[in-house]
Amino acid sequence: MNTQVLHHLGHGDLIAKPDIEEITADGVTFKDGSHVELDVIVLATGYSYSVPYLEQNASEWKDGRPQLYLRIFSRTHDNLYFIGYAEFADAAYRRFDEMAQMVVMDIRARATGINRAELLKLKAHDNPDLAGGHKYIDSPRHTNYIEVDTYLNYLATLRDRFDWPEVDEATYQELIR
Repeated sequence: MNTQVLHHLGHGDLIAKPDIEEITADGVTFKDGSHVELDVIVLATGYSYSVPYLEQNASEWKDGRPQLYLRIFSRTHDNLYFIGYAEFADAAYRRFDEMAQMVVMDIRARATGINRAELLKLKAHDNPDLAGGHKYIDSPRHTNYIEVDTYLNYLATLRDRFDWPEVDEATYQELIR
């Protein structure tokens, strides 16, 4: 559970209910005897990353998650990228755009040789603290948590270092014209 759940509970957008006693033809009866009519029940059991076609050896995976540089780059396979293997307390899809830009930056380095050696070294050995000093719960569920401002600042530093442009709203407006 994150703080947004508490926010929405406090504002009446969500209602806390006890455990389910029974699923009925038209909804759910809870252990406190209350009944809610429902059209859909979504079973959400947590986060489970799965890439069944990749070998998950102990040096590359921990707690069922790949150990990636910046939660994007494989540390052992130079042309293998992951987008979305991070937990943000923020608008994740915007972060995915930024992750994709880092992938494009790396592909350019592979294709042209520009900054290639330095990026390879970073992907293999750099371990920035992406938690931004926060102490997240030591559990498999919280393995990939990232503090957004820390992450964005680190990506900005890399973009500056490798002379790569920032993608912002103006970038998208240029594409629409």
